[in-house]
Amino acid sequence: MKKKNNKILSYLINFSLILILLFIWEQIVVQFEIPKRILPKPSQIIDYLAKDFTSGKYALLTKTLLSFRDALIGFSISVFLGTLLGIIFHQFKILKTIFSPFILISQLLPVPAFAPVVAALLGYGFETKIIIIVLFTIFPVIVTVESTISSLSANYFALFSSYNAKKIEVIKKLFLPSILPDLITTMKILTTASIVTSIIAELPLTVSGGIGKDIYNSFNNQITTRVWASLVMLCTVSILFFKSMLEIEKTIINKYRYAKE
Repeated sequence: MKKKNNKILSYLINFSLILILLFIWEQIVVQFEIPKRILPKPSQIIDYLAKDFTSGKYALLTKTLLSFRDALIGFSISVFLGTLLGIIFHQFKILKTIFSPFILISQLLPVPAFAPVVAALLGYGFETKIIIIVLFTIFPVIVTVESTISSLSANYFALFSSYNAKKIEVIKKLFLPSILPDLITTMKILTTASIVTSIIAELPLTVSGGIGKDIYNSFNNQITTRVWASLVMLCTVSILFFKSMLEIEKTIINKYRYAKE
């Protein structure tokens, strides 16, 4: 009961702080007469969102969900493929030596600079966007999986070897339970990284309907209120995505608690 009350109190404090910040923001814009094209008032942003919803078109929500869908697809592929490559790199060190530098280089290049290069090579469609998201989110997964498996005690491998366990059994009963807690932590970080990459990757591509290109066009046309309203939608979806990962983490940690012991 006490834990629940603390949680409610935490939410109330956060909500109060947000209201205070919005009030200060509103007053600054009013007192200093800041033009709407530079910084709109929170009330104007809320009004814009309300009109978008009451119109029945849900334009901003639809565009945000489209970008989120692409981020989720890229995120899922990164987790699956990164886990697979992490296990393979552990089994075959020569492959790790060969491919790790190339994967690392992909992380060092900024998305706005690298995305047009990938688009020029692979085309300007939906598939290219997914590839860009995967390229910029897969490296942490590979590193987490490979390093976690490498840190396992040799006694575990000796035990499975004594039972003549097959590779698939070692992966299923040793590798996966061991890597899941650390992998979930990495996945929480990638929730925001995948969404950010999804938005930026839209700019050089011909993919239409996403919130990233809409923000860019709104900014160029000085529709600043729409830009801020889009950011509010993005933040809301990102927070919900992150919260869902926290719930998944709780479930997995409880199920594979022994993996951390």
